[in-house]
Order: sequence, then C-alpha cells, then structure tokens
Amino acid sequence: MKAVLAGLAGLVICAVSTMVTAQILSNAWGEEARFPIYAGGIAGTVLGLAGLPFCVVLAYIGTRDREGPAFWKWWGIGILVRLALLAALSKGLNAYCAPQYRTPASMMMMALYLAGLFSEMGWLATVLVKTDQAATKKKA
Repeated sequence: MKAVLAGLAGLVICAVSTMVTAQILSNAWGEEARFPIYAGGIAGTVLGLAGLPFCVVLAYIGTRDREGPAFWKWWGIGILVRLALLAALSKGLNAYCAPQYRTPASMMMMALYLAGLFSEMGWLATVLVKTDQAATKKKA
C-alpha cells in the first residue's frame, strides 16, 4: 500500500514539475516548446513508473533472501527493462519532436526518470536497513 501511495505521489510531482517547466519554457521559447516538454515529462514518468514493480520485488526479496542470487537477478532485469524503455522512448521523442526541441524533451525525460530512480533507491535502502536493524536486534 505504501508503494502505491508513493507511486501516486510521484505521479503528482512529475505532473506538476512538467507543467511548471512547460509553462516557463513556452514563455521563453514560444508555444511550440510546450509539446516536447510534455512529451519528455510523460516519457520520464513512464520510465520512473516502470521501475516501481522491480523496486517492490527487490524490497520483498531483500527482506527474506538477500544472500541468494534472486536479488541481483531482479535488479539486473529491472535495469535492462529501463534501458530498453529508455531507448524506445528516446527514439519516440526524436521522431515526434522538432529538431530544435529534441534536447529539451530528452532532458525533461531524464530529469524525471532520475528523480524517480533516486527516490526508489532511497525507499529500497530504507526498507533494507530496517530489515538489517531488526535482524541485528534478534541476534542480540
């Protein structure tokens, strides 16, 4: 349930930051800059949300069997899925955005993707540290 709420909060943050960025850049560069920024924001949000299921699986595995290979297998699969999706979304942005706005669209995508990635890793680290602390208290 917490993961779902965190995902929804992330969606709201992504939407608001995309709208604010699109407004600022469209005021500076003209109305034609709005679509690429929105497209990049949507792509970054999709990338961030694509990693959420893998993060939840990693948290589940990490609290039960961190010594086995399953943790690193799921981590690797999650990274590969994100990289494949990143390539596909980058190609899509290049195909649908005007040449002068491809870089801003890609930067918007990467900004939101990295924000999502870092927040997922922070959440996962918190879960794993709490698990370690609980295991240490049981041993003592």
